[in-house]
Amino acid sequence: MAVRHRSSARRIPATDLEGIVERRLTEFLCDAMAIDTIVAPRARDIEERRRLVGRAGELAASWPARAPADKIAIIRRLVKAIVVTAEGVDITVRVDAVLALGRAGAEYRPAHHLRSGRPSDENDGETILLSVSATLKRVGMEMRHVIDTPGARHAGTPDRSLLRLLAHAQRFRDLLTKGDGRSVAELATECSVGPSYFARILRLGFLAPDITSAILDGRQPIELSAQKLSKMDLPKDWAEQRQVLGFSQSGIPR
Repeated sequence: MAVRHRSSARRIPATDLEGIVERRLTEFLCDAMAIDTIVAPRARDIEERRRLVGRAGELAASWPARAPADKIAIIRRLVKAIVVTAEGVDITVRVDAVLALGRAGAEYRPAHHLRSGRPSDENDGETILLSVSATLKRVGMEMRHVIDTPGARHAGTPDRSLLRLLAHAQRFRDLLTKGDGRSVAELATECSVGPSYFARILRLGFLAPDITSAILDGRQPIELSAQKLSKMDLPKDWAEQRQVLGFSQSGIPR
């Protein structure tokens, strides 16, 4: 499997690329119409045609529970090439591999030799192209590749820096609400931080619950970094918080 960056494209973190490829492949396997277009002229009969479509969906459904080594082997078998451009990612998929994996279904377990390289029975036959529109956006100090589809933006890995920030905010809020009469300066001293930092982070303890839940689940807007959030003077009104931070009224990134 070759990964190429066209001259006009910026290099992106490997974890971003892996996530983009995995999401697009599982979406493709779940797309009964797309899979049927491939298997219809190649299936032995109508029953096998239905079975292959169903098994492709089963393979996608089983993806989250699969071992990382199995995922890598399956991707290597399916994907001939990945091209990263300034506008997105193009994934070239082997049609023969789609059929082979469909016949194996969700019970497919890659043989050891598939984990270490190219399958011996693979050829350079017919392929299809899966494209993902994506743009580069700055997140903190780095550039991240962001998929330009609403559904893809909802799924993510929790940002550890944001989680630590919310944990500090909750601790500061708990200290303040104990009601023992200590000043902000005294509470800041107890936490080994400055009063201005304490006051800024304390505000995050009063975020709208749906915004907090989204951050805990990794569903915040990709542009929302811990550094950015810690420096914002957030309004008290929850609706205004959603607007300022890029959430819809339901707490989903816009």
